[in-house]
Amino acid sequence: MKSVKDSEMMLDDKAKVLEEKWKKLDDAKATLILNHLDFIREHYGLVVDGMRGTLNLMLKTNVEGDGND
Repeated sequence: MKSVKDSEMMLDDKAKVLEEKWKKLDDAKATLILNHLDFIREHYGLVVDGMRGTLNLMLKTNVEGDGND
């Protein structure tokens, strides 16, 4: 028959295992959030670059169009 002390030790071990799983989950979530933020930064960088390219093309077209009149 197990003693109360043995049961408490077993519960402590299970609590430690569960706590370690939570820590790993928190680390994985933090990594996922950082990867998501990197993706967002890259995406908006491309959007800004595209808008700048469109704006430069529009300005160049307007300047060339004004000179041909």
